[in-house]
Amino acid sequence: MSSKITPWPPLHKEILNAVNNGSLAVFIGAGVSRLVGCLTWGELSKKLVNRCFTEKKLDGSSLINYKEKNTLIQNSDHKKTIKF
Repeated sequence: MSSKITPWPPLHKEILNAVNNGSLAVFIGAGVSRLVGCLTWGELSKKLVNRCFTEKKLDGSSLINYKEKNTLIQNSDHKKTIKF
């Protein structure tokens, strides 16, 4: 065991390989994304549902109707709503 304090911990070989070949993906928790102004899942799902209601098809009709909009807005599983 070394008594020397390093400025950062040693990286595993797999991490270094991923950095070097451009395949490293970093996942940061929701707390960080909120700090930089990202929407919550609930906010994002409501915006998407409203966009689907206001956006028009080529024939001028909405992508979803009023009843579908209200049903989707009330869904508490926001990730499921976004997948819809």
